[in-house]
Amino acid sequence: MSRQQLEQVKQLQATVNKMEVTLGAIADAVVWVGEDRLIQWYNSSFESLVNQPHGSVCGAKLTDLLPLTQIGQPVALPCYPNVQILNGEYETTNYQLQQDEQITLQISGSCTELTNDQCAILVIRDITLTQESLQEIEERLQTLINATSDIICPQLLLRWNYRPN
Repeated sequence: MSRQQLEQVKQLQATVNKMEVTLGAIADAVVWVGEDRLIQWYNSSFESLVNQPHGSVCGAKLTDLLPLTQIGQPVALPCYPNVQILNGEYETTNYQLQQDEQITLQISGSCTELTNDQCAILVIRDITLTQESLQEIEERLQTLINATSDIICPQLLLRWNYRPN
């Protein structure tokens, strides 16, 4: 290998290391799943999400580590995000995952080809707190509306809050 090629390899390794650190630092879980439905790469947030020891995730099936449900029913294999992504049929979707308590996950993703193998890249965000916060706000608003003796008209509320510059 020439000196120039060695320098290019060093630069590529440095870039890969930076990407690994960056992807490991984000809060969202990221996982790459191959056409064979086996996990090829993941970040530390995914490892925490599935509560697996370091290094035991690669080569596992996503369906085994992430048993997703929707409306209380298990998600069927053809409807799993990685399968739909590879088929080009996926849109960002919310799922539930039962751990110590039920959490709500928003999963987005895309398909890419690496070394002649298609991969589904999933980004998994825990939106449980967001969902709980919205429900709590809705409950408080409903309590306030029920407790008042006045007539509440949403259109008037919008006009009262309107303040032109």
